[in-house]
Amino acid sequence: MPYTKRKAHHKTLDDLLDYIMDEEKTDGGLLITGLNCHPDTSKIEFKNTLDKFGNKGNRVGYHLVQSFCPDDDITPEQAHEIGVKLCKELYPNFQAVVTTHIDRGHIHNHIALNSVNLNGKKLNDKRTDEKEGLYAFMRKSNEISAEYGCYVMPDIKFKYNKKKPKDMYYAYRHQTWRQKIVEDMKQLKLECNSMNEFITKLFDLGYDVKYGKYISVKPQGKERFVRLKTLGEEFSEDNLRLFFQGSHPDYYYHFKKYSETDYNQKYVEYYRELQIALELTSSVAIQGGELPKFQKTRRKAEIQAEKVQAVLDLIERKNIQSFSDLDMLIKDCRNKIHRANLEVRKYEKEHKDAVELIEKTQTFLQMKKEYDYATFYKSIDEEYEMPEEIQLFENLKKELAISTEQEAKEIIKNQGQYRIKLNQMKSEIYEMQQDLFWYDTIKEEHLIKSGLFLHNVKVGNNRIDYSHSTNEEWCINLPYCDYYIMIDKKYVTYNHKYGYNTLFLIDDKTYQIYTKDENNELQRANTINGEMLEDFVEEMKQITIEQHREKKEEY
Repeated sequence: MPYTKRKAHHKTLDDLLDYIMDEEKTDGGLLITGLNCHPDTSKIEFKNTLDKFGNKGNRVGYHLVQSFCPDDDITPEQAHEIGVKLCKELYPNFQAVVTTHIDRGHIHNHIALNSVNLNGKKLNDKRTDEKEGLYAFMRKSNEISAEYGCYVMPDIKFKYNKKKPKDMYYAYRHQTWRQKIVEDMKQLKLECNSMNEFITKLFDLGYDVKYGKYISVKPQGKERFVRLKTLGEEFSEDNLRLFFQGSHPDYYYHFKKYSETDYNQKYVEYYRELQIALELTSSVAIQGGELPKFQKTRRKAEIQAEKVQAVLDLIERKNIQSFSDLDMLIKDCRNKIHRANLEVRKYEKEHKDAVELIEKTQTFLQMKKEYDYATFYKSIDEEYEMPEEIQLFENLKKELAISTEQEAKEIIKNQGQYRIKLNQMKSEIYEMQQDLFWYDTIKEEHLIKSGLFLHNVKVGNNRIDYSHSTNEEWCINLPYCDYYIMIDKKYVTYNHKYGYNTLFLIDDKTYQIYTKDENNELQRANTINGEMLEDFVEEMKQITIEQHREKKEEY
C-alpha cells in the first residue's frame, strides 16, 4: 500500500515541474509521462489552460506523492505504470505529469496536476469527494497497487464493545475476522487437494467448523459462526467441491458398485438411475475453467450422485440393516458428540492461558507486516498518522516480550501441543457431526417413505425444552402457542440442510398436551391425536397472524 499525500500549489507550478522531472532522479528522464500534455512544454500548457478559463484564486495545481515500501516487490517501471493508471482513471480530463524517482532507498511517484481540467472545471479538492478527493486518491492508489502485488494495509475503524469498552485487543479481533477468513480460505484452496483436507486444515488454523446446509466456521476470538458462502460464491460447498474435484477438463464422477440389501435397496436403485442418465449424455469439456450450461446440469446430477454415495457408504460402513439399527446409531452418535463437546470445553478451560497466548502471538504475527509498513511510512514523513491498531501491536510486543517473527513462531511452537490436541478433538467432533447429518437424512427419508406418518409438525431447535426432555423423549414447545408435547425421539428428525426438526405423528395415536405452571413444571392440559395435532398447530398459527395484523392496524 503506497503512502499517499497531496499538497496544493499556488502562483506557479514551474519549480515543482523542474523538481519532479530531474533526469538524475528519473533514470535519465525515462520515467516521465505527460497526460493531456507533453512534459517538455507542460509549464506553458498548464498556464495556457488556466489563462483560457480565467482561473480564480491563486491555487494553480497540486503535488501528489505515492511512496512505495521497499518490501513491495515492484520495479520502477511498474511503479510508474501505477502512477499513470491512477491519473488516467481519476483525472482523465486534467493535465498531469507523472514521474518516478529512484534516487532514494524507496521508489516513489511524483505527480504534478493542473487545478483546472480541459473543460474549465476546477478540481474538487474536498477530502471526501468520491471522484477527486484525497480519500478517493488513496482508495484508487490502493486498488491499482494491489493488482501489482503491493501490500494494502487493512482499513480498520475500532468499535469498542460495551462490555469491554477499553479493550483494544478484543475490538481488533472482532473487527478483522472477515478479511482474515477470506485470506485463509484462498490460501487453503491452493494448498489442498480435497474437501476433507480443506476442512482438516481449517482446524489446524484454529477454526471451529459446523456442518449443515452450509459449512460455517468460527475463527479464534470470534463469538459467532459465519457461513463460508457469505464470504463469496467461490466458498459455497458446491463450488468448493467443484474446485477440488471438477476443475479439470477430464473430470467426471466415477460410479461405484453396491450390493443390494433390504435396507439400502431404494438408494441403490436411485444411484443406478443417476448413472444411466449420466451415461446417456455426451461429455462436454470444461471451457476456460468454467462449466458451460450443459455441464452445469450434469454437475448437479453428479453432486446428487455423490450425496447418494455418501449415504450408501455410511450404510455399508456401519452395517445398517434396519430402522432400529439407525436409531441406535443416532442416539450413540449424539451422546458421543455431547461428551466430546464437554471434553473440549474442559480442555479449553484447563489450558486457557496457553490457548490465549497462542492467539495473541498469532495476532502479533498478523499485525507485524502492518507495523513494518506503518513505521516505514513514518520514517519518510513525520506527518504520517500511524493507524490506531499500531498501538495494539506495541502493547502485544511489550506483553509478549518479543519483537521478531522468529520469536513469535517459537512461542507458538512451544505452546503448539495444546492447540494441536484441541484441533484434533474438534476435528473428531466434526467427523461425528457429518455422520449424524447423514443418519438424520436417512432417518427422515425412511419415515417419509414408510407411509405410516401422514401428518407432521416442523419446529426449530429453539423449541426443544432440554430441561424436561428425557433419554427417550423430547419435550417440544409447539409453534405459535405455549403448549408442550412429549414425543418419542425416534420419531423426530433434524434436517441439517434447512435447520429444523420434523415431528412425525401417527394419525390415531393419542398425544398428551402440557402447559407450565408458575414453577415451570409441566401440567397436563389436554389429549389429542396425530391428525388433530397438526390441525391444532395450524389453527394456532392463524390466530397468531390475526393478532399481529390487529396490532399493526392499531398503530
